[in-house]
Amino acid sequence: MRVTIHQPQFLPWLGYLDKIDQADLFIALDSVQFKKNEWQNRNRIRTAGGCQWVTVPVLHRFGQLVKDVQVNQAVNWQRQHRHAIEMHYAQAPFRDRYLPELLSLYAMPWERLHELNMRVLRWLLRAYGITTPVRCASEWGAREEPTDRLIDLCHAVGASGYLSGPGGAPPKSPRRCRCCTCN
Repeated sequence: MRVTIHQPQFLPWLGYLDKIDQADLFIALDSVQFKKNEWQNRNRIRTAGGCQWVTVPVLHRFGQLVKDVQVNQAVNWQRQHRHAIEMHYAQAPFRDRYLPELLSLYAMPWERLHELNMRVLRWLLRAYGITTPVRCASEWGAREEPTDRLIDLCHAVGASGYLSGPGGAPPKSPRRCRCCTCN
């Protein structure tokens, strides 16, 4: 079984989805430290004038895990996102097929960023016909050192292969990763 592991992202890009599609199992790395103003809580949408950032405001403490970060309910970010998406994608092909469900995700109350990101990810996977199962790293105990964490997760699921993305690298010590081959 070929596994890929990555931190959850807000509105992930096509390369992220492609990596999931190439794997037999995707593990969302929700048990690592959250980094504000990275892809975990924001992304860009394409507009006629270029790109526009859409950011989910969060409440977090330094060192807080991705799975524990709360969405800041004091900011009306959902209305802002809905407006931007409706305005910039009103004439997009397939809008009738995809926009209603995407906009319905913005109508839901979100307490945790991780829950939102996982729901958006599952919607995108369905929309693209990607059937790779999705699990969360927090389901298993894993060591904190990055290479050890990947190895522990691969062992936990019985992986025979690990797929890293173009920006990532396989575990630093392939000899330590006896459970699988690293691509």
